Amino acid sequence: MDTRRSVHTESLFRYWKKQNSFFASFSQVLFWVYFITMNRRLSDYALTVLRMYMGGNAVLSWYNAMNEPSSMIARTSNTFDGTLLIWALGAVGAAMVIDVIINDLMPQSFKWGRALKYRHYLFAALAASYVAQLFAADMASHSNGLGITWAWHAGMTMIASFVDAKKRSRDAGCAMLYN
Repeated sequence: MDTRRSVHTESLFRYWKKQNSFFASFSQVLFWVYFITMNRRLSDYALTVLRMYMGGNAVLSWYNAMNEPSSMIARTSNTFDGTLLIWALGAVGAAMVIDVIINDLMPQSFKWGRALKYRHYLFAALAASYVAQLFAADMASHSNGLGITWAWHAGMTMIASFVDAKKRSRDAGCAMLYN
């Protein structure tokens, strides 16, 4: 049996070797996120993971629209309105990721009370950004798939917003009851 690497395997190996520092850093970040999440009860962090996913998804949608001109999301950003909305989506997603990092993952001394108090506005802004993308996509390309994508993201954002608000109100009620 021939144990030598093929040309394709060798080029892939060289590519991964060049990317090794990025992937090493990325895997360390993933390990620490996993360690922090699993070190405590997972149900306490389910909404944190959901908020991180939603914010990260918005930021990655912005990134894809800006850097991948052939992507489906970039079709929305080809118009002037779509470009403004994609940038708004990226900004709201980044704000949501920063809020999760500061208020959910960092120690209690680093809490940002105002962002925690008005977190529901981030959800509303994210859902509004997705709905606005729906209208911009319909005007620009009349793509059913793109419209369904933006409608799905907007709907799931609103559902997550209601679940998060209910959990926070329940937690606040329990805190007042036991303090």
